[in-house]
Amino acid sequence: GALRWRSILIYGPLLFLVVVSFVPAVQERFLQGISESDTDKHENVTGGDVNLNSMTSGRVIIWPEVTDAIFESPFVGHGRRAMQRIGLSKELGEVYDKPFAHPHNAYLQLFLDNGFIIGIPILLLFFSIVKTSLSLMRDQRCKEFPLVGSMCFAFVFSFLVGGMAQQS
Repeated sequence: GALRWRSILIYGPLLFLVVVSFVPAVQERFLQGISESDTDKHENVTGGDVNLNSMTSGRVIIWPEVTDAIFESPFVGHGRRAMQRIGLSKELGEVYDKPFAHPHNAYLQLFLDNGFIIGIPILLLFFSIVKTSLSLMRDQRCKEFPLVGSMCFAFVFSFLVGGMAQQS
């Protein structure tokens, strides 16, 4: 929609800012239940306690640990299923009493497993697929080209966005 109706790029964020600025209930919901530590808990709408660690499924705990592990072997990585291979999953499970089988981020998992030598070309491949699908969306030589380009873009882009909060 943003490619066909460019006004969405201007009016969408403006509408969002207006709603957030003038509707107090929206402001409260954005930060409801977020606390900095396990001991500092707030009560949510249903009456239960929620903190930042539980809201993010432990991502705020494991992402710094995974980042440190990536830089232990940045170029070639640790191999497939690196969280288990290097003992990070077991170590985090013992410390936080919670199992972490994967880093909950496809990009961190990519670089932890493969390193930068393989990870960067994989990301470049995804970038080239997105770029090609966008150009195919604009191609009017055949009526199927925009359809195929749109579907390819939707699938690959949703995979890339979803990879920020899940495993690959």
